[in-house]
Amino acid sequence: MAGAEKSLLRRNLECDFCKRVIGVADGEIKDERNEESIIAALENVCKSIPGKEQLECDTFIEQYSNELIHILIEEADPDPRLGIPTVRPPRQSSMYSAGIKALRSENDNLKDSKIANIERWLDQARYDSSIPQEKLDSFQEHLNATLDAQSMRLNIADLYSRLLTEWMEPSSGSDSISDEQEEDYLVVEERQKQRLQQLCDQFERVVFEPLETDENEIHEFIDALFPTEDSRVALDNLREKIAHECSALWHKADPFNIYSIRSCIRGLLTEDLLSEEKQGILKYCLENTVALTEIADVLNMRYADLKNWDWHAEDGIPVLPRQQLNGKYRIWIDDDVLQTIFAQYIAVRLCSIIKPILKEFIEKKSVWNWHPSPRMTERDSLRQQYYLSDYDIRSSIEASRKSDYLESDFLFHMPLTESSLSERGMLYDDENNEDGADRGIDGPSNIKQQLLRKVASQVLLERQIYGQAAVVQSDMKWYATALPHSTILAVMKFFGFPDEWLAFFRKYLAAPLNLDHSAEGRMQTGPRIRRRGVPISHAMEKLTGELVLFPMDLAVNRETGLLLYRIHDDLWVCGKPDKCARAWEVMQEYAKVTGLEFNQGKTGSVYLTDAPDPQITARLPTGRVTFGFLTLNAESETWEIDQSQVDAHVAQLQKQLSKCDSVISWVRTWNSCIGRFFKNTFGQPAHCFGRAHMDAILSTYEKMQNTLFNAEDEQGGNTVTEHLRRKIESQFGVSDIPDAFFFLPAELGGLGLRNPFVSVLLMRDSVDLSPIERIERFKKGEHGGYAFAKKTFDETPEKTRRRRAETVNPRPKSGEPLVITEAEMHTFMSFEEFTRYRESQSNNLRVLYEDLVMVPYTKTIQTTRECRDALNAVSGQFQLSDQNPEMKWILQLYSDDVLKRFGGMTLVEKRFLPVGILAMMKEKRVKWNMVL
Repeated sequence: MAGAEKSLLRRNLECDFCKRVIGVADGEIKDERNEESIIAALENVCKSIPGKEQLECDTFIEQYSNELIHILIEEADPDPRLGIPTVRPPRQSSMYSAGIKALRSENDNLKDSKIANIERWLDQARYDSSIPQEKLDSFQEHLNATLDAQSMRLNIADLYSRLLTEWMEPSSGSDSISDEQEEDYLVVEERQKQRLQQLCDQFERVVFEPLETDENEIHEFIDALFPTEDSRVALDNLREKIAHECSALWHKADPFNIYSIRSCIRGLLTEDLLSEEKQGILKYCLENTVALTEIADVLNMRYADLKNWDWHAEDGIPVLPRQQLNGKYRIWIDDDVLQTIFAQYIAVRLCSIIKPILKEFIEKKSVWNWHPSPRMTERDSLRQQYYLSDYDIRSSIEASRKSDYLESDFLFHMPLTESSLSERGMLYDDENNEDGADRGIDGPSNIKQQLLRKVASQVLLERQIYGQAAVVQSDMKWYATALPHSTILAVMKFFGFPDEWLAFFRKYLAAPLNLDHSAEGRMQTGPRIRRRGVPISHAMEKLTGELVLFPMDLAVNRETGLLLYRIHDDLWVCGKPDKCARAWEVMQEYAKVTGLEFNQGKTGSVYLTDAPDPQITARLPTGRVTFGFLTLNAESETWEIDQSQVDAHVAQLQKQLSKCDSVISWVRTWNSCIGRFFKNTFGQPAHCFGRAHMDAILSTYEKMQNTLFNAEDEQGGNTVTEHLRRKIESQFGVSDIPDAFFFLPAELGGLGLRNPFVSVLLMRDSVDLSPIERIERFKKGEHGGYAFAKKTFDETPEKTRRRRAETVNPRPKSGEPLVITEAEMHTFMSFEEFTRYRESQSNNLRVLYEDLVMVPYTKTIQTTRECRDALNAVSGQFQLSDQNPEMKWILQLYSDDVLKRFGGMTLVEKRFLPVGILAMMKEKRVKWNMVL
C-alpha cells in the first residue's frame, strides 16, 4: 500500500478519503494484480463504506477510475527507472499525458514547450532503453520545479484572497487596542471635536457678517491701471466682448444636453464636492442616458426662466464639515444635486468665455509689460549693428516666460472648456490626492512643482548673474469663504458683465445656509443669508476667485514688470529685490481696497545679496518662504527639507499605520503618504536643485524608514518588507513570502507597495552638474562669445568699419550726435554693453533657464530578455510597454527570484485575481483618520 499512497501523492490526489478508498481496494485484490482484478475490487469498495459516504465514494471512483487503476497497477510492476508501470503502456502514456497537459493548461505564466516535449519523451522512454537515467532525472527535476511553482502560486492566491477578505471585512479582533492606545485615540478624537467646533464657529462669524467694500474705490484702483489711450481702447474692447458673449449665453436656448450634463458630473466627481451618497447618485446618472436626458430637460426649464431663478431652499442649504483625504476638516455646502449641476454649468461656461478674452487682452503691449528688462533704444540697436554686424536673436528668456505664463499660469484655476474641469480636478490640495503624483511630470496635477522650479530658477539666475535676488510668498486668508460679495460684483461690473448676470450673482451669492447640524450641541438658528464668500472648490469659486485677483496680477505687472505667480490664492513673486518690495506693496494696496486679508502665517520673503539694503529689507514681509517641506535658506541660499516637519508627519504616519485594520489598508496608507504625499512635499528633483537635493531626499527617506521600523516590538521589523512579513505571519501564519509579493503590481498578484527611493534613483545619474556649475558654464560661454565677437571686429578691415559707421551714423549736417565716434570706431564695445540686453536678446540665457526648470530625464533600467519574455507571455493581463520607469525598475529588480520560484512573472494566476475588487481598490481614495 505504501507505493500506492506515494503514487497518489505524486498525482496531487492525496486526502484522507482517497487513502481510505485505495486501502479498501488494495485489500479487495485477491488474485493477480491486473486491470480486471482491480476493476472488480473497485466495484466492491463503496459497499464497505458507511451509507452517508457511499455517494461520495461512487462519485470519486467514477471520476478517478483510470488513475486509481494505474496507481494500483504500479504495485505490480513499476519501471525501475521512473516508477512507471510496464503494464499496458499505451494506457499509461495516456494517463501521464493527461497529467502533463493539465499542468500546462493551469500555468498562466509560461506555455512551457519543454513540458510538452517531456510528455513525448516519456512515451519514448517506455520503449527505448537508450534514454539514460540522467536524462529522466532532469525531466523529473523540471516537472518538480513546475509543480513547486504551481503550488507557490496557489499559496499566494490563497493569501491574496485572505488579505482581500480582511480588508473588506475587518474582524472585530482588530479593534482590540491597549488602554494606552485607547486613551491616545480618545485624546485625538476630543481634540478633533474641539477644532471642528472652532472651525464651525469661525465659519459662522465670517460668512454671516457682511464686509462692505466701496465700488468706486475698486473701480478707481483698476481704472488707474490703464493710463494710456491705447490701454483705454483695449479696456473698452474688452468690456464690449465680455458683455456680448455673456449676453449670448444668457439668451441661449436649451443649453443643457447629455454631453454637457456628463461633463459637469465628471467635474463634480473629480473635485470631490459632494457627499458619498450624492456621488453615488451622480455615478449612476453618468452611465444612464435616460437619467441624463431627464436632468437636461429639468435644467433647461430652469434656464429658460433664469431671470427668476432662486435657491428655493426654505429650510436652508445644509452646511457640513467634511474630512479631507489628509484628515483635515473643511466646511462644505451640501447643496441639492440638480442645483449644483446647474450652477456648475453656468460657472464653467462663463469661465470658458472670460479666460480667452482676458488672455487676448493681456497680450497687448499697452496693457501688459512683457519686457521688464531695460529696453533697447534705437541708438543702442545701431551700435550693435556696427560692432556685431549681424546678430541673430532666435528667442529670449522674456519670450520664454511670456509663452509659459500664458499657457500654464494665467488664471490657471479657470477651466477653458466644460471637460477641462474634470481633467484638472483635485488641485487645491493636490499633494493629498492619491493619484495626483502619478499623472506625469508636466501634468496639471504638478502645477505646484512647475511653479516651484520656475521660482527657484529665476532666483538662481538673478542672484548668480546680477548679484541679488528676492522672492515673496503669501496666501489669502479664508479667501473663498470670506470673499466680500460687494468686491465680486464690483469687479464683474467693471469688466462689463451685463446687468442680468449681476442680478443673478447677487441671488446666487446670497445663499440661505443652515449650520444647525454642522457640529454637536450647536444652537438651532435655522437658515441665514450668506453675506460673504462662495462655496469652496466649486466652479463658481474658480470664476469669482480668479476674476477678483486678476486686477492684482495686472497691478503688479504694470507697476514692476514682474509676473505674479498664483495657484488660486497662493501667491509668489520673484526677481530684483526692489521690484519685489514694490510688488508686495501693490498687493497690499489692492487687498486693502477689496477687503482681502493676507494669511500672515503663510507670508514671508527671502532677500539674497552680499550687501542688503535696509530700506528694501524693511519693505519686504517677514517670514519664511516654503513649498511643501522645502524651505529657502537665506544663509545657504539653497532649498532645504524641513526635517522638523518631516518628523512630525512621520509620527502621525506611524500612528495612522498602527491603526490600519488590514494589511491592504496598511499598504494603501503607506502608498498615499510615502509614495505620493512626501514625493510632492519634498519637491520634484530638477536641475535648479541639483544632485544635492536628490541626496537629501534619499537620506530623508532612509531616516524615515529607520524611524518607522525600529523593530522594538515583536511584530516590527527593520525594513518595510520585514514588517509586513511579520504582520502577515502573525495574522495568517504564512511566512514564506517573497519580497516581490509586496512590490509587484496587483495585475501580477502583488500588493503594489511603493518604493520611494526608486523614482529619485532613476534620475540621479542623469544630473552631472550642479545649478551653480550650469550658470558658470553659461557665463564662460558668454565671455567666450564676447571674445570671439571682439576678435572678429578687430580683424575687420578699416574700410569696412568706416562703411558701417557711415551706415549707422546720422547725416553730417543733421546736428544729431554720432552713434559711433572716431575713437569708438577702432575700439570694440565693452562687455557690459555686450550683455546689457541679454534678457531680451540672449538665446543662451533662455536655454539655461529652460534647462534649470527641467526635470532630469530618467535613465530607464535595462530589462533582461528573460524578464521581457516572461512578461510578454502574460501580455493579456499586463503590458510592459505601458509601465512607467519606476515599475520597470521594480519588475527587473525582482524578476530573477520570481522567475526562479514561480516560473514566470505572475504570482497569482489570472483566473484567481479579483479584477473587480482591485479596480475598486484603485478608485477608493485613502483618508486619514488624524489631522496632520
